[in-house]
Amino acid sequence: MPICQPPAISSNLAQRTIMPIFPAKAKRKIVKACQRYLVESNRLVPLYYVNRAAYGVMERIICNRLSRVQGVVSIYLSHGLAVGELYPGLSDFDLVVIFDESKVPGFYQALRQRWRELVQLFPVSDISLFTIEEFDQWQETGGVWWDPREELAHWRLIHGEELRHSAWDTTGEQGALDRLRYSLGHFQNLIQVAIKEERVTPWFAIVARRQLYKSFCGSVLPLDPQYLTIRKQRNRLSAWIEDHGAPGPVKDLVKMYEDRFYSGIVSTLRYSAAALALTNLDKTWSKQPAAHAPRFRRRSSPDPACPAPPLPTWRNELPPWQTTWSRYREKLWRVSCSHLPDRREDTRCS
Repeated sequence: MPICQPPAISSNLAQRTIMPIFPAKAKRKIVKACQRYLVESNRLVPLYYVNRAAYGVMERIICNRLSRVQGVVSIYLSHGLAVGELYPGLSDFDLVVIFDESKVPGFYQALRQRWRELVQLFPVSDISLFTIEEFDQWQETGGVWWDPREELAHWRLIHGEELRHSAWDTTGEQGALDRLRYSLGHFQNLIQVAIKEERVTPWFAIVARRQLYKSFCGSVLPLDPQYLTIRKQRNRLSAWIEDHGAPGPVKDLVKMYEDRFYSGIVSTLRYSAAALALTNLDKTWSKQPAAHAPRFRRRSSPDPACPAPPLPTWRNELPPWQTTWSRYREKLWRVSCSHLPDRREDTRCS
C-alpha cells in the first residue's frame, strides 16, 4: 500500500505552537481575535488567499501532533476542507483517525491528551475513530451513522497508509438508505439552521447564511448518487440546477454563496428552502421498500371473556420505523411550523 509520510515540519515548531505559554483566558482571547480577523478579512481577495495559506500551516501542525500518537495507522481529512471548500475563520477540520488498538492499550488516553491541546488553538471540533477492522467492514456493508460511502473517494489522506478500497458497491438498498439517512440529518439542521456559536457573535449572520447553504446542499444533493461523484459542493449544486432548474430558493442560495455569505435573507429563505428539500425527500422516500411496510395492527384477544387491556395511544399508531413518509412528513412539518417566527427578518441576521 502507498505510504503518506507525515508533513515535513519541525518538531520544535510544533512544540512551541502547542506549548501553553499563555494563561487559558488570554489564550482564548487570542484565538477569538484571530478568528474574527479571518472572518472579517475574507471579503478582500488578497487576504482571503493569505488566510487559506494559514489553514495549510494549521493542517501540518495538527497532523504532526496526532500522527505521533502510538497506534495511529492513517489520518484522513474529510468534508469541506478535503475538497478545497474553505471559509477561513469558520471552516473546521473534520478528521478521521484509523488506529490499531491491539498494539497500544493506552491509545485513547494519549489521543485525548493531544486532542485537548489542539482544540484550545485550532478549529478541530470533529473527529471520527475507526479500528482497521471497523473501517474495512463499513466499506463493505455500509450502514451505521457515518457518511455515504461515495464520500470516501473525496477524503484526503494526510498521514499513514491508504486503507480505502478501490471501489464500493452502493447500488443496493443499503446504499440508498445510507444516502437517505445522511440527507435527513442535514434536513434536520436545515429546519432549525443549527448555528455553531453558543453566543451571538459579530459574524452571527455569516454563520447563519453559511449553515443554511450547507444544510440545503446536504439535504438534496446526496439523494442522487450521480451528484456524489462530483468533488466540490458548489459543482454538485450546479449539476443539480442543470437537471432540475433553479427555483427561487436555490437562486437565493447561489447568490448568497457568490457574495461569500455577507448578504442574503435567512429567516424567510430557511422555510422556502426546507419546503423544497422536503419535496425531494418525499419523492426519494416513496421509492424505498420501507415506505410501503404493512401497518402495525392490534391483535384481538383469543378469549372474548377476557378482553385484552387497551393499548396505549402510541401503540395504535404506526411505529416510527414503519410509518409511511407522508404521515411522518405531516408531523414533522407541524412541529417546524409551530416554531415559525414572524416573517420579518431577524435583526441579528440583517
